[in-house]
Amino acid sequence: MQAIKEIHHIKNKQLQMQLPESFNDKDVEVIVLPQAERTHQNSSENVESLLGALHKYADPAKINEESKAWQKSVKDG
Repeated sequence: MQAIKEIHHIKNKQLQMQLPESFNDKDVEVIVLPQAERTHQNSSENVESLLGALHKYADPAKINEESKAWQKSVKDG
């Protein structure tokens, strides 16, 4: 599957994209999300505040499996 991710500045509520020939005459899914505004200072603060944020959901029995989780996910997918 081919995918394109681009960031555009929207003016006049319109978006124009030039797509590759391989997309021609095909149905495509378009998802538009506003990009979070952030400064260099805010982004580093957000990273630090998120460290360990999901720790309460961790399953200690599965910690040893973390190093192989990506390969397993791709294989099972």
